[in-house]
Amino acid sequence: MLATALCVIAGLSAAVLTLTNKRIGVYSYLLIPALMLPFLIEIVKVTNDYTSTRTVAGFVQQQTGRELFLFRVFEQQSSLPFYLKKPVRIVDSRSADLFWGNRLHKNDIVITDASFRSIVANRPVLLLVPRSDLADFEQRTYAGQFRLLRRIGDTSVFSN
Repeated sequence: MLATALCVIAGLSAAVLTLTNKRIGVYSYLLIPALMLPFLIEIVKVTNDYTSTRTVAGFVQQQTGRELFLFRVFEQQSSLPFYLKKPVRIVDSRSADLFWGNRLHKNDIVITDASFRSIVANRPVLLLVPRSDLADFEQRTYAGQFRLLRRIGDTSVFSN
């Protein structure tokens, strides 16, 4: 809202400058992006936790000795393996792409709830749960073994 108001003010200022000084002409409209740039950069910084997994990856890298898992939705966190430079396993995946990819080339990236329960019983893990799947996660039998470490944007980071 503030950015919109500033854009309107910059546009009106450019229009007044153009009307009062004919020699400047269209060049005064170049002021709009110049004036808006700092505000737009600030908006990108503030929304970073909601648009990028870089902050999540940084937090996960600080939690040494724990294997990382995603709960259900890979597509919302698909850049995480890039930032971590390693594959990330998915619990109870709802991804059609991963389903077919797993059928073509068997791997252990997509695991079932039962497999995850046995993993949780034997070693410490981190589990990333998107806000949209939080209610489903809380219904799982293993949810009671986890505690919330941190919320980053729309992602909750749990640990056992």
